[in-house]
This record gives sequence, C-alpha cells and structure tokens, in this order.
Amino acid sequence: MGGISSHLQKFAPAGTMSWRLLLPLGLVTHLVFLASIFDIYFTSPIVHGMAPQKPLQPPPAARLVLISADGLRADKFYSRGADGRPLAPFLCRMARTRGVWGVSHTRVPTESRPGHVALVAGVYEDPSAVTRGWQENPVPFDTVFNQSSHTWAWGSPDIVPMLAKGATPGRVDTFTYDAHEQDFARGLASELDGWVFDRVSEFLRTAAGHPATDARLRQQGTVLFLHLLGLDTTGHGHKPQSSQYADNIRFVDAGLEKLIGEIDKYFNDSRTLFVFSSDHGMTDWGSHGAGDPSETQTPLVAWGAGIRGPLPAPDGDPPPDAITAALYAGRAVDQGMAEEGEKREEGRELLELRRTDVAQADIAPLVTALLGLNLPVNSVGRLPPDILGVPPDQRADLLFTNARQLLCQYETRRQQRRAATAAALYWEHGRLAPHAQTQMVNKVLDYMQKRDWDNAMFLIGELMDLALAGMHYYHTYDRPMLQTAVTLCYLGWMLLLASHLVKTSGTSVPAEGPSAGGPAALAVGVVGTSVAVFLIVAKSLPAHYAVYLLLPVLLWSVLAYDVSGLWAVRAAAGDRGTVLRHGAVLVGIELLVVSFFQRWVLSVLLLALAPWPLTLPKYRKRLTVLWVGSSVLLAGFPLSPVITHQANYLLVKAAAMFSAGGVALASLSGELRLFRPVDRLREPRHCRLILLAQVAFLAAAAGATHAVQSAVGSRTAVPGFVHVASWAMLALSWLLPCLSSAWLLNRLLHVTAALLVPFLLLSLGREALFLPLLALHLYSWTRLEHTAEQKQLAELSFDDPLRKNEARRPAQFGDTRRAFFYLLFVMFAFFGIGNIASVNSFDPTCVYAFVTVFSPWVMGALLLTKILVPFLLVCCYGRAVATVTRMSTQRLFLTVLLMSDVMSVHFFFLVTDAGSWQDIGFSISHHVIATGTSCFLLILHGAARVLTSATWWSPVESVLTERRRSRVDRLGGGEIEVSVVGGSATQGIKLE
Repeated sequence: MGGISSHLQKFAPAGTMSWRLLLPLGLVTHLVFLASIFDIYFTSPIVHGMAPQKPLQPPPAARLVLISADGLRADKFYSRGADGRPLAPFLCRMARTRGVWGVSHTRVPTESRPGHVALVAGVYEDPSAVTRGWQENPVPFDTVFNQSSHTWAWGSPDIVPMLAKGATPGRVDTFTYDAHEQDFARGLASELDGWVFDRVSEFLRTAAGHPATDARLRQQGTVLFLHLLGLDTTGHGHKPQSSQYADNIRFVDAGLEKLIGEIDKYFNDSRTLFVFSSDHGMTDWGSHGAGDPSETQTPLVAWGAGIRGPLPAPDGDPPPDAITAALYAGRAVDQGMAEEGEKREEGRELLELRRTDVAQADIAPLVTALLGLNLPVNSVGRLPPDILGVPPDQRADLLFTNARQLLCQYETRRQQRRAATAAALYWEHGRLAPHAQTQMVNKVLDYMQKRDWDNAMFLIGELMDLALAGMHYYHTYDRPMLQTAVTLCYLGWMLLLASHLVKTSGTSVPAEGPSAGGPAALAVGVVGTSVAVFLIVAKSLPAHYAVYLLLPVLLWSVLAYDVSGLWAVRAAAGDRGTVLRHGAVLVGIELLVVSFFQRWVLSVLLLALAPWPLTLPKYRKRLTVLWVGSSVLLAGFPLSPVITHQANYLLVKAAAMFSAGGVALASLSGELRLFRPVDRLREPRHCRLILLAQVAFLAAAAGATHAVQSAVGSRTAVPGFVHVASWAMLALSWLLPCLSSAWLLNRLLHVTAALLVPFLLLSLGREALFLPLLALHLYSWTRLEHTAEQKQLAELSFDDPLRKNEARRPAQFGDTRRAFFYLLFVMFAFFGIGNIASVNSFDPTCVYAFVTVFSPWVMGALLLTKILVPFLLVCCYGRAVATVTRMSTQRLFLTVLLMSDVMSVHFFFLVTDAGSWQDIGFSISHHVIATGTSCFLLILHGAARVLTSATWWSPVESVLTERRRSRVDRLGGGEIEVSVVGGSATQGIKLE
C-alpha cells in the first residue's frame, strides 16, 4: 500500500490531511471500533473473593455421574427411528419411570468449551477465551470438579484436561484418548464413546480390588464425568439427519445402559445422582456456534438421588418446538404399532409427563447442592426447584443456599465498584441496596422459621432475580460512558473522512467560512483531555480505556483545526442534484444494512442494477448481455438456503472443469497477449507456462474432490497424497500471479485462476459455481467502465509508469457510484454463499481435502480462506476498475470506507444484550463484521495490490540469465534471448 500512498498529497490542497496520515489514523480508529464491542459487551463476568456457600441439611446424594454427549441435539435425541423405537430407549425409560426429562438451553457461542464451562461451573464463558481458541482459562473460575471430594474424568483431550485446569492439585484425575482419533472423516466415530465406556468399566473393576481407590470412590461428594465426543464428530462428518448420527445415539444409549448397570451394582446404595445432557446441539449441515434452536436446545435427563420421579404433564398445549414435533411424530408411529398389535414399551409417553426446561448454567448449582458441596462461587445458575425430589424444608434450604451464593457475588461486585469509583460518580443499585437486602434476607429466615415454605421460596426467587439484575448492573456500569465515547469517535472520523474527500475532489471548494483554527483545536484538546483524565482517575478505569476516551479528543481536535473541511462538506451538500444523487446511494447503503438480516435484498439490488449498462453513453451488446446474464444467475444464490445440507461433489467437479476450460479458452484471446502472433505485445514463454500450470491446478482440484468423495462414501481416510497436493496447490496458487506480467487483462486472468483453486478445494456444492460467475460479473463491470477514448485494454497495466505520473482527473459522481458497486460486490461476496454473521453457516466438511483430524485453528483458517477469497477477488477487480477509469485508488478505497462506516454505526446502535441469545449473538456479530470489513479493506487492499501489481519474475530471470551466460562462456560464445517483463512492452534483448 505504500506504493500508492505517495501520490494523493501531490494533488491535495493545502491544509488537507495527507494519505500517509489518514491511513494509519483510519486503521487505529477502526481497530478501536472493533475492540470497543469486546470491552462494552464481552468483558469477563467472573469476580473473586466470595465466601463459599453450602447447604445446611444432610445431602440426599453421595456421588454424581455427569454425562455430556457432545453435539447432541434435543429433537434428535427424543425422536424415533424408522422401526418406531426411540433412538435412546434406555434413557427415555429412565425419564419415564425414575426421573425427569426436558431441555437444557445453552447460550451463544454454542461451542464445546463454553458449553462445558456452563455445565460444570454454572458460569457462561468468559468471552476473552476466544482469543485462546477456547482452549485455556483466561480468568480462573470455580467448578463442580474443584468442589468435589474427588473427580475422575474420561473423554476428549480437548475438553477433559481443560476443565481440570484450576482445580486443587490432585483432586481431578483425567483419562483421554489420542487427539488424532478425532477424525471427522472416519467411519465409526462412536468408537470414541466406546473407548470411554470401556475405560470406565475397567476402572470400576480395578477399583473393586483396590481398597484405597474403592474408599475414595465411596466417600461423600465424588464425581464421575464422561465426555462422549462421538456424536459431535459424527454430526460434523455425516450431518445430524444421517443414519450414522442416529446409530451413534443408539450406541451411546446402549453403552450407558450397560455402564450404569455396572455403577449401580458397584455402589448398591441408591445414592447416586445421574445427569445426562450435552454442551450444544448442531445445525442440519453439521456446524454449531450461533444461536439457532437446533444448536441451543440440548437434552436433559436426570434421575437418582435427590431427583423427583415422573409427574403428569400440566393441562394445555406443550411448547411448539422441534422437541414437541419429534415426540408427536413418535406418538403417531407408536399408535400405528399398537394398532398392529405390537407391544408398547413400558411406561407412559414423554408427552404425557411434565417437561422441565432449565438454563445450562442451572445444572452446576443443582448437582453441587444435592451432593452437599459448596456451590461454585462464580455460578450464575439458578437451582430449578421443579427437579428436586426432597422434602419442602430441604428444598427451601437448597434454594436459600443458591440465593446466598448469588448475593455473595452481587455484594463483591458492589463493593469493588464502590471502592473504585469517586462518590460523585457512584450510583447504588436501588432495589438491592444493603438495607433492602438485609430486610429481604431476614424476611426469608422468618418465613422458614414459621415453616411457610411457599412464601419463603417465592421470596427466595425474587431475591435471586434481584441479585442477578444487580450483578448485571455493576458489570455494565461503565457501558453508557464507553458507548458515548465510541459514538463521538464515529462521528468525528466520518466527518474527517468526508471533509478529506470533498477537499481532494479536484473541484473548486468555496472559500467562505473560518480557516484553520489553532486556538479552537487547542481548546477542544485541553477540555477533552481533562474530561478523559478525570473519568479515568475518578472511576479507576483500566489503562486501555484511555484509548476510547482520548481518540475522540484527537479526531475532534483535527476537525476544529481544519474547520474549512467541514464548510466544504456543507457547501457540497447545498447542491440539490448532489443531494439527490448521493441520497440514492444512501438508500442503497441502507438496503445493504437490511441484507445482513434478509439475504434476498442482495438479489433485489443486483437485479435492480442489471439495466445499468443501458444508461452508458455507448451501448455494448455483448458486455451488456454478459452483465445482465451474470446478474440474474448470481441473484439466485442469496435466495437459496445458506448452505448445502448434502455435499454435491459432482457439481464441484463440474465447476472445476468448467473453470479450467474457461481459463484456457480466455487465454486464446488476442487481448491477453499469451498466444498472439509474435510481436512486441506477446507475453514471454514463462507466462504461458504459468497459465498452463494454473489450468492443471484447476483440473487437479476436480481430482482431489473426487478422491474426497470416494473416501467419504467408503468411510475411509482421505489419502495422504490428496492432503499434500491440496496444500501445495494452495501455497503455489498465491505465488504464481506474481510471476506473471502486470498487464491488466493478463494479470486478472492469472489472479482469477489462482483464487479459483483454493475456493474449489473448499467447496461442497453449488457454491463452487459462485466464484466463476462472480468473476464473469466483475470482468463485465471492468469492461463496461472502460471508456472508448482511453487506451485499449490490451495496453493498460496495473504498474503503468505513465499512469503513475498523469494528473488526476476531478472527482465525479461516477466515482461514488463505482464505490457503491464495489461495496455491494464486497457484501455479495460475503453473503452470497453463506451468512458470515454466523460462521456456522459454513460446513466444516469442506476442509476434508486439507485436514480431517480435528484442529480448530487449522480448520478455522481454512474456513476463513474460503470466506475471504471472493472478497479478495472483488478487491483485485476494484483496482482494475480504478485503473481503467483513471480514478484514484485511494479515493475509491476511502469512499468505500466511508460507506462501510455508515453501515457500521447502524450496527453499533443495534447491538443489544436483551432478548433471545440468537438476537444478542447476531447483533454483536453484525457490528463486528461491518467494522471488520473496514479493517479487512485496509489489509486486503494491500494484498490485492500485491496480487495485481507485483512482478517477481525479474529476479528469477536475472538468475537464469546469469546461468545461461556462464553456460555460453563455457561453450565458447553464442546468443541468448532474454524476456524482460515490466509495465511497458516486452522486449527481446540479445546477450552476446
């Protein structure tokens, strides 16, 4: 980007901030925008210093068996197979005859680590753990494992050791299989669950003959934790709708039936508490992470010590969700079997029994309370009273323990906030002030002493509600201040950017209005800095909060110094025609905002712009047909489902061969200089060899896809040579364009072929056609923007020395239109084949050509590559449009940046922490994406410049020439013809 940053200031009027200053300021500002969301909404909810709380009465349970079936959807668990039998007959029988059944509702992000943290700690994941790949604990927190007398845990090496971190040394024993066993493409992932069952059975047999281990197992408060990863692995590899997923559920149920029989036989005292649930569900296409009900609804079956027995369902209709639908479908099948005279299973149907739904974090206080242990001190869960099978006095005791534990957290937060804040800026949470808290606690004790359990438990519930609300109040205490500071940053930055664009437009700027004002800038700086320092000191804010408070001071000080820029913006807005034209663009930006929620809006925009070529001065039939045809075809992608639920490898192979044929056919065009008659415009031989290699890579992508299809179909491992070849093609694809010349059409063909290769290797179905069609659409856009009076396209170069030195033409409305087209194509590249506001809309199966063993960082990087390839293609063609229209590349980029900031500020105010967790997750991710787009533009703009302008063949050619010269010297003379590739015509130089 440095190569293009030195020209704008030559044409900028005095007093205008140069590109060299504006670029780093913009980067810093957008990084602040991006980071602000994490400090406003994603700060750690964990505090320390609370006294532990435990029940007063003797516990009903002596031990806990906690089973987590990773990736198990509630509706699939409660459904029936084609034979009419439940997929999990044993667990459903436990729910019908001995315990409770229902749904555990998870929160965003629906990933393995956050889900298990909620299960065993009762706290929803510290969001800063995402920076460590959900693998470590950024902030220590208390867990059920740490409060137990001893815990034995079996399962995945990614989950079990992580949950044991932070516990008292020697308190948790972990047993895990090798990480390479977690292969998404393997045929029987249920073997992972079988490994757990076998090891637990072996452990019980060994303990029976080992008195010390037997004594530890029988002491009060022990925990056996089973993490079953098979369903998650099967769901990723074969999808939850597959027979493999149903078979894995049956395998888990059968394995648990045998194992739980062994546990009951071992202890033989009816004091074991059993809880079966999951960390998260899974979408139909085998991914998770967002807030769809298929991801947030997990099964809950609990029975044993302290758990009530089955109760009749209340009158009225059950919840209208997927679980109810699955059970109704099962009832229809069951009734059909009964009519045929088949024997119905023992017990009542689940629909006839009371369903108990809990929050995922409620399980941790439930199990610790029933074990008589200290509740995890960081837990925000509420013990569900409907599950308890204990006398009323003990129920009240357990609930009051839960309330005391929440009040301890509230009081710790309150005291910490009060100690850190000056009295003038501290406002108490009125409904739970110390005197009000004391009154409510005393009243609860009074009700309990009078054995008025109903009123006591009602008041305890109100006390827990207030404690949670108070914790949220103090946790978000500084949020309004940060939101105000960031809003001022947005306004200051957008005004600064708008004034810069107007003053560097090349048109006359009115001289009226005040000129540069040093005193005004000084006043803004002094006052703003004073306020910022006062807030930092008075509220004891973290040091990095100074960035949020001082950045708006800097931006508004710059604006105050160059007030003429604001007057220029005001003058430009005074022209009615300008306002109308830019108002239309603003409407388009608003529609792009709507497209984040409704993808079909992108189709409407694309079709609305289809007649655009008819408005151009010169009608070009073939290009117009290409533009309209590609618009219609591309418009179908946002209208289709977000992702293909079943892989269509045949379509991917067809797209790869179509791309290979298209690139080969395009290379025959005379304008591309590759195979034209020998003249000064013909490309050197190595460019033709590079193109042939790229065509071969595209064909090889079809071969790699076929190999993956065969491996998945036969349930065998993907051959190692496929992985090696895919990684090699991925690496070389980025290198080859930079070895070709910088002629515009030729380089665009090389870049398109290079980006098609990794995208096709990461495709599973119709999205394989998306990038070739997008490339055709962008090519027609580039050709239509090219005007007749300019040089022929064959003579234009990305690195043209003449173009670098020519005077910039004045800005015109067409530049704003081009910037809007550019932003539209960027959004279309993001949302055309998936909803990037939810990364789980991309199927993890697409990485099988590269890796099948679970590796979150590698798989995440490959998914990110698939996401960014269309974006990068748009950036490269955007540079081409700037070249053919003689538009300043900086101006194109800054105009797009301003438009994306308008979108970003929308999403900043749409961020919410109320409503469903799906709404909360989407609102935050939308803002991160809109702001991240600006940051990506800064980065990918430079990457696109390298792909389109870098010429790395010259050093290679120099080495080859020197070797040829040495060879000629050894042979005694001769001539060598050397091809010199540059921004002008290729020349032949003879060395004698």
